[in-house]
Amino acid sequence: MAEGTHTLVAGDAEKLVRALPVETGAVRSRRIFKGAGASVARLSLDAGQVMKEHVATAPILVQVLAGRAALDIGGERVELPAGALIHLDANVPHSVEALSEAHLLLTRFERAPAVPAPGSAPVVLASSGADSGAVERITARHAELSGALAGLTARLLETATSGDERRLGLARAALLDWCRGPLSQHLDAERTVFGPALRPIDGDLADRLTRERESVDTVLARLAEPGEPTEAATAAVALRVRVAHHLRVVEDSALPVLAATTRLSLASLLADVETLLDGRTGVAADAATCACGVVDDPELPELDVRTVPHAIRHATVFGALDAVTAGQGLILVAPHDPLPLLAQIEQRAPGRFSVSYLERGPEAWRLQLVPSQVG
Repeated sequence: MAEGTHTLVAGDAEKLVRALPVETGAVRSRRIFKGAGASVARLSLDAGQVMKEHVATAPILVQVLAGRAALDIGGERVELPAGALIHLDANVPHSVEALSEAHLLLTRFERAPAVPAPGSAPVVLASSGADSGAVERITARHAELSGALAGLTARLLETATSGDERRLGLARAALLDWCRGPLSQHLDAERTVFGPALRPIDGDLADRLTRERESVDTVLARLAEPGEPTEAATAAVALRVRVAHHLRVVEDSALPVLAATTRLSLASLLADVETLLDGRTGVAADAATCACGVVDDPELPELDVRTVPHAIRHATVFGALDAVTAGQGLILVAPHDPLPLLAQIEQRAPGRFSVSYLERGPEAWRLQLVPSQVG
């Protein structure tokens, strides 16, 4: 919970360990915090698993929460029992080996000045330089898709309260055409290629990728239905949230599995995706990455209601939250402390969302809303 100048990242070490269980033969990673100047990620490694030599473009702290691990730092082997904490400067080559099932906490500070500042910092571990580059290209393309969707959604929201049915119709048609074209083509290509590659490794994840894709189509169908301008606005925001969550499943869950599996080449899989897209995949020139395969990943989707007309502001938020499922969430940006809105959210769905303040004015209030954990 954030209170002004501080954030309690974790209040219980045991829960922190349980949050990312060890999987047989796997290295797993998950970002648990991103704040000013630093980010924190959890790593879990099965016994014998090795993170090949790489570098981090920013200073890092590695703490062993449970188990035992060893770091090879420039040829020097350092064994780390539970409780050990080690600091590495930026750009120092190192590898990590799990001597037993190991749970690690990685704190990464701001990047060295020569490297563009990141927007966020979860960890994706790649088994080769080519696969690291593939992760960069995929996340860059996702950023392009998210940006295009944000622009088209903003245009529809602007027209929703204008009273001009023609302008609203044109904005809705433009959004639908783009979603049915470039967006659907890209999501379908990734599902066609990544799904079969994931299934022998993690069938549940492959199924989840399919469900996420289908959920995007469900919300898209809502947007296509004729209705009031408010309904179009809420459907558009819900679509943006659903797409953002779909991309997060690919980046937070699918890419770490595919990139860390030596039996697969993520670079080759990306080539298959691009073949299906007939060479239309673009790459952002300024996509942030580090030489070790640690790449920047979008945070929870952000809904800035300051740009939403006041008459449909609360309805837009409700539509976005209706699209949020377990394990997901969104960042709400408001021009003031939205206490009345929070009260309405609680009335609509008592206890469903956990709310944390990330920023408290004076120009903007940023809140993180995630489904509450049950049990």
